[in-house]
Amino acid sequence: MSLAVRSTRFLSGERYRLLVDAESGLPLYYANLYVTTQVRNHSQSVATMEGALTALKHFHAYVEETVLEGRIRNRQFFATEELDAIRDHCQRPSEAPEKYTALRPQGVLSLPGRPRRRVGKAYQYSRLSTIATYFEWLVEMIHRSALTPADREEAARVSNGLRKRRPRYRRQDQLDAEDKALSEEASQLLREVIEPRHPLNPFTDPAVAERNYLIVKLAADLGVRSGELLGIRISDIDFREFRLTVHRRADDREDSRVNEPNAKTLARTLPVGKGFIQRITTYVTGVRSKTPNAAGNAFLFVTHKPGPTQGEPISKETLKQVFKRLGHVHPTLSGLHPHALRHTWNHDFSKRIDEMSPERRPSEAEEEQMRNLLMGWKQGSGSAAIYNLRHIRRKADAASLALQDELNDKRLE
Repeated sequence: MSLAVRSTRFLSGERYRLLVDAESGLPLYYANLYVTTQVRNHSQSVATMEGALTALKHFHAYVEETVLEGRIRNRQFFATEELDAIRDHCQRPSEAPEKYTALRPQGVLSLPGRPRRRVGKAYQYSRLSTIATYFEWLVEMIHRSALTPADREEAARVSNGLRKRRPRYRRQDQLDAEDKALSEEASQLLREVIEPRHPLNPFTDPAVAERNYLIVKLAADLGVRSGELLGIRISDIDFREFRLTVHRRADDREDSRVNEPNAKTLARTLPVGKGFIQRITTYVTGVRSKTPNAAGNAFLFVTHKPGPTQGEPISKETLKQVFKRLGHVHPTLSGLHPHALRHTWNHDFSKRIDEMSPERRPSEAEEEQMRNLLMGWKQGSGSAAIYNLRHIRRKADAASLALQDELNDKRLE
């Protein structure tokens, strides 16, 4: 069975995800029931639903849902080698994991060895965690009142076995954050290339080039996320006070996109330079207003290419393609992606703070509050502290160098 995660949009505006048989379109019963009751009904995001269903897609590409149900009813729980196979399957890329499998007796699927191409450890960890929790839930759902202590023990053995097979990985720290920021050379080159008349600009359509300039400039100057960029409405911009408000509008009925972009962070109002506001004004009045069908929605960034989606708000995939094409214009920009500009903004913000004179420089606590406010992070969430760790790192480096000098001086005596 070939499986797929499908998107849908209810009349209420709510976005939903379903795991279905790709050929018949029929949804899987238990997998979708689990995600509905344990993820969606616990107020988790659509992205969390999609991540859980992707994990279950890998699991049910290994063992079909009907076969799994039969095995649980007959108390045929997974053996050690099967847990290893599930782990290996969770290392596969998301696209069509079933193509790596081959049938074996009882309808269970087997892997042809360890995968050559693997997803990151964070994905592997998340998938195995989801499958472990799902398996325990499924055993209870199927047996209900007939569940015995032995059943619970076996279910725990399987789920714990899956959790023990999760890879070890460390949470993003200050070093990772700095590494993900663009170099000064790359940042400067990007700001030059994105100008519509630059010879390396890959966008030949003037309307598209101007739109993409504004997209990159907003991401670079304000550090906003991709979902926040795509969700900006013209009404969110105060053209007289030179400010932009970033809103959270989950399950927006006015957004026609099934795969709706969302703001993960808090709503906030950000200052925008007067010259940049004027350029946005020129785009809205001189470019966007002349695009067919654009008047039918309130979003700032729309599709300008002629076709069935012309005038509609641009999609997540379109945004990815913008950065992908920019990443191909020069080796310095290789691998460019939208979130790199958020890391770069934080790197530049830290640099600006460090360059302030001691009497003007904010305290570490004040800096963290400022960064939280501008990035949309909750106060005390710890996100800003990842970047503010550079203060401790600088002191640690100084102490280490002083110790080295002291030890070298003693050796010379």
